[in-house]
Amino acid sequence: MALKRQIVRYCSVLLLLFVASITSGEAQSLRLGEKIPAINVVSDIDVEQRAATSNYVCLMFVHSKSAPCIESIATFKGLSSLYPDDMLTVLITPESEGDATEMLLEFADDKTIVAYDNDYRTYEVFDIKYVPFGIIYRTSTRKILWFGTVGQLNDELLKTTLK
Repeated sequence: MALKRQIVRYCSVLLLLFVASITSGEAQSLRLGEKIPAINVVSDIDVEQRAATSNYVCLMFVHSKSAPCIESIATFKGLSSLYPDDMLTVLITPESEGDATEMLLEFADDKTIVAYDNDYRTYEVFDIKYVPFGIIYRTSTRKILWFGTVGQLNDELLKTTLK
């Protein structure tokens, strides 16, 4: 009986280590409070110049053919509209301009920019593994205030983040 318990414990530890290695490999390599890396995207609008006019920027990594991405964009636009003078949203897609991005361009306005990361440089620098993924940072310090799945954001969390 004691041998059976030891085998179960050993297998449990191996399973736990296996799961930890899988999940740690999927985690983004970002830390709250750190400065954001360079953003290398193509857009009709200068992202850095437009960001300077807002207190906060949300970089939202998305794809136009992903229903969760489209849903998250719509939800976030509703939340960020509560802070119209404070928030710029940059929708970053690896798609080329014209490759089904009409869906994304429908969300573009004076506080939402569509930007193209055709060579995946920005996705790689931020170590983006899945979409929709968002990063909110303070423009003045370029320090990360929040990151995660955009669908996790709600009014209370956004309000706390922007304090």
